[in-house]
Amino acid sequence: MDDQGGRMNCVCIVCEGATEVEFVEGCLAPHLMDHGVSAYPSILRAPSGGHRGGRVSVERLARFLSHQWLSGRAPPVRRS
Repeated sequence: MDDQGGRMNCVCIVCEGATEVEFVEGCLAPHLMDHGVSAYPSILRAPSGGHRGGRVSVERLARFLSHQWLSGRAPPVRRS
């Protein structure tokens, strides 16, 4: 249960690779869950499909997050 009367916030943390996903899953998500926030990682791949960091535009990030939400790929909120 959280401090907001049973509602839990859900946060998508955009990652560029496997190391960032591990950090989110192993460190950030458990810590945030203790504070009523469900966090999940999602990998943003380069337009070519590979992993090339550092070239993320706001437009590309907005398209990615819209697609995640509209396609139902955002995972359900997990409650502890």
